[in-house]
Amino acid sequence: MKDTTPMSVEVETEAGDLVPENIIKTEANLANFPFFALSRKAAHKITSMEYRMTAVRDEKRFEALWKVSANVDYGYPGPFDRRVHKAVEYIITQGGVPVKNPILFSTYQILRLLDLSDVGKNYREVNESLRRIRATNIESRGTFYDKGRKQYVSDNFAIYDRVVFRGEVDHQTGMVAECNLLYLGSWYLASINAHYVRPLDFQYLKSLRRDVASRLYELLGLKFYGVLSNRRRYWRVTYQEISDLLPITTQSYYSQARQNLDPVHQELIETGFLTKVDWDQESKSTWHIKYYPGKRARDEFARTQQSVVPEQLNLSLRPKKGRNGADEEGEGRPAARSRPLKPQNDTTEVEAGESASRGKNGADRKPSGAEQDLVERLKAYGVAENQKTGPQELIRDFGAEEVAKRLAACEFLVGQGKEALSAKLIVDSLKKGWLPDAYYDLEAEQEKRAEKEARERILAAEYQKRVEEARAEVEAWGSLPPDKRISFGFLDLWETNFRRSKNRNPTAGEREAKIAGMVANLPTPEQRLEQELRDIRQELKQKAAEQGIRFNA
Repeated sequence: MKDTTPMSVEVETEAGDLVPENIIKTEANLANFPFFALSRKAAHKITSMEYRMTAVRDEKRFEALWKVSANVDYGYPGPFDRRVHKAVEYIITQGGVPVKNPILFSTYQILRLLDLSDVGKNYREVNESLRRIRATNIESRGTFYDKGRKQYVSDNFAIYDRVVFRGEVDHQTGMVAECNLLYLGSWYLASINAHYVRPLDFQYLKSLRRDVASRLYELLGLKFYGVLSNRRRYWRVTYQEISDLLPITTQSYYSQARQNLDPVHQELIETGFLTKVDWDQESKSTWHIKYYPGKRARDEFARTQQSVVPEQLNLSLRPKKGRNGADEEGEGRPAARSRPLKPQNDTTEVEAGESASRGKNGADRKPSGAEQDLVERLKAYGVAENQKTGPQELIRDFGAEEVAKRLAACEFLVGQGKEALSAKLIVDSLKKGWLPDAYYDLEAEQEKRAEKEARERILAAEYQKRVEEARAEVEAWGSLPPDKRISFGFLDLWETNFRRSKNRNPTAGEREAKIAGMVANLPTPEQRLEQELRDIRQELKQKAAEQGIRFNA
């Protein structure tokens, strides 16, 4: 396949870093969460977009929110606004770091970057686009990650704080602007200066014909950082989640989902960003997609792997589905019980001082008791003594901790009956930073099982809480005098029907007789509690059935 990437020209930034001229650094939160609509039709139909999720952080469950709200006077930002913003990101990137307000630019500059002619209509549309983005608000409740402070932000803010066009008065200085001035929002600006960014190939981004493909390139570039850092082969995601992250309309039928996304996937495969895409149908309503990074993705990772460390992406968040007919009770995925294996080229604490089996001067030292046990385990699996891949050489080259992790992973595979343990499997897993797909599939199964168990525990806790509330409510109801226990809503309804049928109000005697009859038919506190508990159990059983989990009460 012919490589269409233009020759890169590097420019020096204020910080002295070299940034290729075709690279833009997009802020990682905006790359991860939806902001722009991906079609003009969608942008015209909506005024806000919500992305809700229940997640686990520090072993606590919480509900997080990412909400984008448009200004009614300007409308919701769409695909053209996204292209304008990418041009702004290019200008910011080429300006170097630290980024400072205001950003100086011209509308003509943006037109040139977007390959648009400098006619009056295009000038107006770009300026209107900048105003639209400035007027769009983000509400974050535990979703926007502040890398500088290493915490999640709960606040309302905008990407752009102000935009002042040439000839307008900049109220911050009181002077007439001689060129366009863009003041970035404080959270957005701080995130860029904290290097919480994802490098993108601007020319490749512009070359993609479909707006959804362009957005998927941006999103997968961020996700592939974790995949390639941990030497995995693919990123696995549910169809519902990828639809919400892009965002696109969720399709109810598998064939429609494939029909919408297959052309997008094919464009990224043909241009070398993906090698392939696999779909897995777990059930009629649950479909998973596996994205395999291609040569372009791997080359980008190799060039820019030091540019962004996406701590936020270590937490898997599953959105609550919104008004498009999906589940409002969507639970988030609990944090994985086992972390990805450390890449081979990471520096461990042992390697930082002296190697696991060599002294400071390279002389052999006596292995510790734990290392000797590890040597014996490796020998038992056929790892023979030799100068390159013997047990002590593996520990020396990779560190005892890493060897122990890889050996445990291989033993796990054998225990599951997925692989035959051999010296070659152990050595390959270390030297190639590789494990069979079966290991990652089993890890995914473990995470799925852990998620299911977590949901079951949550449902059980909800049941206990509601039982306690019902007991307290019935106890308070039972302490009332009998005539106070009746529902006066029913009494009001009886009086209304009485007036309609008799054409008069009931007498005091008739009203008292009705109250006495209602009191006589009241359940006992025990009967009412039993009915309350039956209703709770029925409701939670239905909820469990919808989530595919067990509920025993």
